[in-house]
Amino acid sequence: MQKFNAVFERFGAASGADSVAAKIALEGPSISVTYASLHYEASKLVKVLPGRVVAVALPFGVAQIAVVCSAIMGHKVFVPLDDTQSTTRNRKLLRDAGINCLVCMPTSALLDDLQATQTRTSVFHELIVVASWSDDAATITDPTLADDDAMYVLFTSGSSGAPKGVIGSYSATWNRLSWMWAAHPFAANECVLRQTKLSFVDAVAEILGTLCGGATLVVPSASSFAPLIVEDISSFADIMKTHRVTRLTLVPSVLQLLLQSRLLPMFGDLRYLIVSGEMLHIDLVTCAQVALPQCRLLNLYGSTEVAGDVSCWVATTNCTRVSIGSAIANTTLRLVDVSGAIITSDDVPGELWVAGAGLALGYLNRPEEYKARFQTVDGVRWFKTGDVCVWQSGLLYLSGRLDDFVKIAGVQVHLQAVEATARAFLSQVSAPWRVVAVAVVSLGGWHQYDTLVVCVGIDGGSVDTDALLRTIFIDHPTVPAHVFCIALDAFPQTSSGKADRKQVAALFAARSRADTSWLATLLPAKWPVPSELSPSMTLTELGLHSMALAMVLHTLQTDYGVHLRLVDLIGMTLEQLEHTIAHSKRPRESPVPSRKRKRTDPQPAQLRCQWEVQVGKCIDASPRLAVTATETYVVVGSHDHHVLCINAKNGGVKWRIELPDRVEASAAIGAYRVVVGCYDGGIYCLDLFSGEVQWQFATKDQVKCSPLIVAEKAAVVCGSHDHHVYGLDLNSGRLLFTIPFPKSVFSTPAFNADVLYCASLSGDVRAYAWPALLLGEPTPLWSYTLTAPVFCSLRCSPVHNVLLVGCADAALYGFSLEGAVQWTALTAKPIFSSPSLGVVDGRDVAVFGSHDGVVRCVSIATGECIAKLDVGCAVFASPAVFDLEKQPSVCVCTTDGRVFVWKLTAAAPTTATFCGAGDIFSSPVVWGDTIFVGTRGDRMLALALDTTASSPQ
Repeated sequence: MQKFNAVFERFGAASGADSVAAKIALEGPSISVTYASLHYEASKLVKVLPGRVVAVALPFGVAQIAVVCSAIMGHKVFVPLDDTQSTTRNRKLLRDAGINCLVCMPTSALLDDLQATQTRTSVFHELIVVASWSDDAATITDPTLADDDAMYVLFTSGSSGAPKGVIGSYSATWNRLSWMWAAHPFAANECVLRQTKLSFVDAVAEILGTLCGGATLVVPSASSFAPLIVEDISSFADIMKTHRVTRLTLVPSVLQLLLQSRLLPMFGDLRYLIVSGEMLHIDLVTCAQVALPQCRLLNLYGSTEVAGDVSCWVATTNCTRVSIGSAIANTTLRLVDVSGAIITSDDVPGELWVAGAGLALGYLNRPEEYKARFQTVDGVRWFKTGDVCVWQSGLLYLSGRLDDFVKIAGVQVHLQAVEATARAFLSQVSAPWRVVAVAVVSLGGWHQYDTLVVCVGIDGGSVDTDALLRTIFIDHPTVPAHVFCIALDAFPQTSSGKADRKQVAALFAARSRADTSWLATLLPAKWPVPSELSPSMTLTELGLHSMALAMVLHTLQTDYGVHLRLVDLIGMTLEQLEHTIAHSKRPRESPVPSRKRKRTDPQPAQLRCQWEVQVGKCIDASPRLAVTATETYVVVGSHDHHVLCINAKNGGVKWRIELPDRVEASAAIGAYRVVVGCYDGGIYCLDLFSGEVQWQFATKDQVKCSPLIVAEKAAVVCGSHDHHVYGLDLNSGRLLFTIPFPKSVFSTPAFNADVLYCASLSGDVRAYAWPALLLGEPTPLWSYTLTAPVFCSLRCSPVHNVLLVGCADAALYGFSLEGAVQWTALTAKPIFSSPSLGVVDGRDVAVFGSHDGVVRCVSIATGECIAKLDVGCAVFASPAVFDLEKQPSVCVCTTDGRVFVWKLTAAAPTTATFCGAGDIFSSPVVWGDTIFVGTRGDRMLALALDTTASSPQ
């Protein structure tokens, strides 16, 4: 306490060599407050704050900071309250803490029906109310609050249904702050953004660490209880740049939003990115380092019970795991097994215990919980965190929890408590039911939990899911949540009969959907959505992954003149989105005609169905040809979990094998083997003649990438949704190498001259020397980061030494094999159609489609567009380049189910559509005079070309 007062006295000192009085303490939009002015305003407030415990219910702004400083100067215990929480909850907290003084805004609902003396005062021209009352029920019942060292009471989020107050101390706070000043001292003119809610412990270090350290705190204008990054991300970005913020504290979920919105590289003044509050994943670390190579990333670990932080890890370049580091000053960490023995060996899991100067004084009015979580051993007081960790070379690594607590979007949630809430609601349902809650990742390519999902299994009855969701929101108002029902006999469970949370996450990702109407003009093709749309639903709740969201952003910009960032789009409801489109500044138009424009009129249809094979579900994978000494086969996988081998001539099914989950990616064929990825995370090698599984390799997430067989190396290379590219032995499936990426890998790699080329959804394009990979040295020969994800398969032209990369930023890039961009071919919308190579009039060309509905033929040497065809609908599939009547031709399929055959020297397609087969996302393959293609109409088709058709002039 004395140390803080000594620092505050310096704020008001007008002279002296170390005077900070004239320095700027707080700055922001229309804000400039010196240390002397802050000291003056805080000193005035000390005189009007009665009692020992003071509640602070103020939004972000200078008044909030002045009141906190005043409470410390007056030796008060301050208790932050969030005025956006329910009044009933906040009033209960007032009673529990024995509070009879509240500082709030004049409009606060807490003032309603409160028998209190209200004093209005102005702090830096902001009007606030100091309300005081005498209430027999509001008496200090916990003697800890009378302790001279008691500084604040911070209530948890209420994730378990009953918020608990943690009593923090001045000494613990000073220890945490002084460690940071010594370990990572402020440089001259540093600025720290004020962005953590006051009810979270990180706000204490954010405010007092900055001010007591003599730096400048950048403060948004008083308007909201929500952080600016949540309230208005554009204003957040403006403040970061305008005030040249050098330090930023955030939770991993918010860091993920900054990376998704591609804002982070704009903050070039950042020296420290301080991350805490959730388990941090390596993909976020890698992306942050790429975005801000000059910035130091600190991963802090702790909780409210230990003044926020007890350990620190400084991220290193090329790190492959995230540690929580080692203990900060005056702190001891130990791991304890279930018997109470201390663990000192590496890689042995145990519960993390903390001792030292940072421990809280206890829990408010919860002596039994204090005894359970704080334990004295040999005269030393320890806090039992409940987190399971392992030691490894002197560093700690988080590996889980002892209980069912998870962090969802930065908020701690007790899954069992959520299930208890749901059970209480479902008790009125007469039909048999079961329920389970699970945290899921709704955004493809990321690892931070962002949605709470409650799955109800019911036997023949019905559940009001909206009412259940409202009930859950009472205890979890800030957590994105979703409720869905399934038949009781389909309820996911383990072999022992327990609810299987992993299966629930998969069910949620693949839940049944149907078509809708109004979104058709916005989403690519006919994106499947629930038949009953709620206006409050978001695109992420509809299942849109990163690829689909990228297309939506481009459509909004090019067709409607609406400019949004990804983070804005993620949070918008369908009602808000529809309103935004309806009130856009200009009518729907595009540099190229939209999907509603007049389509290219083909010549009379000259395609006929030679044969078809029915499958159980749609085919998105592209067929592959397998040629043997006696027969030619078509191999393709489908969403019904099967891979089929079909006789190319007559459509006879040679074999059909079922895998554990759906097959979305194309197979690779070589050495009489079929290698295919599966949604269960497996890469399977099948015998071409029998379909029998020869080997399988398990990745850690879905495989949506088509494998690449490198014949000269007898190897298979394949990417996974788990952010890695794997190199496997073709004969045995043995792991040869692993390449980590910041995000998921959809793009099939390319191989040329002993170099492997890879790309990922992070936009990274890299080249690796094959021999180095086999030696366990995945250091790229070169790396280039594009501004949007790469979904397309890579293509390499050895003749021109060019690597072709299609990107979701609407451009096809021609890279030199040394990593320099030689040319760019622009389209109007994202590219997911992989380029195909061919020759036209002696020139090597690449042909590719775009979601702008145009197929382009460009020179591989220069990127010059030689020819293009407007097919009037988005093209997802890769075109097939072949010779028709000795003329270079292209077969291209559109997402609305039409098939075009285009002679590149002709002005219009010579042959078009086979209608009624369903939408087409599968790339066609041409063999002789036959086109093979899979459809979303659950059919594999062989379409015969009539080569006698005349071409238009």
